[in-house]
Amino acid sequence: MQVFWEHGYEPTSTDMLTEAMGIGRQSLYDTFGDKRKLYLEALSLYSAQSVSQLIAQFRAEASSLQALRALLSSPARLPPDRRKLGCMGVNAIGEFGQSADDVLQAMGHSGSVLDLVLENLVREGISAGEISTGIKPESAVRFLLSVRSGLMIAARGGATPEHLQEAAEVALNALRANVSG
Repeated sequence: MQVFWEHGYEPTSTDMLTEAMGIGRQSLYDTFGDKRKLYLEALSLYSAQSVSQLIAQFRAEASSLQALRALLSSPARLPPDRRKLGCMGVNAIGEFGQSADDVLQAMGHSGSVLDLVLENLVREGISAGEISTGIKPESAVRFLLSVRSGLMIAARGGATPEHLQEAAEVALNALRANVSG
């Protein structure tokens, strides 16, 4: 997973994979079939792990808005060596776009789970008066995931934690209910 995450699918050679895994080429083929199947398994595992970690962060927060802040602030909190990798899922979309159904399917289940959790958080935030009632939860989820993808790309591109956090706060302000008065 780490080799694909660092380099992407196309630039990763079979030799790089066998060296990283400490196995021979034939063992790789016997176990995974080919490079593409190994990539899809690594991407699926990454997606499941990263979504599980995000959901665990959400559960640790006291409110819906704080959980959404955790989502958007997570790129800023990553250590530099991890921040420079970005998100393997976002990287895969950057590499393949919509051209590879198998890549989209490898991330599909985890993505659907994250969508549902985020939609529930937005609904809870609206009910609690933290998020504007004029915002459609489904639209808010698309917005949040687009912002997070952009933040992960910016992190990979070298944006500082401070800049990432500032952008996260601007996005959160777009969702907040107007409580002044």
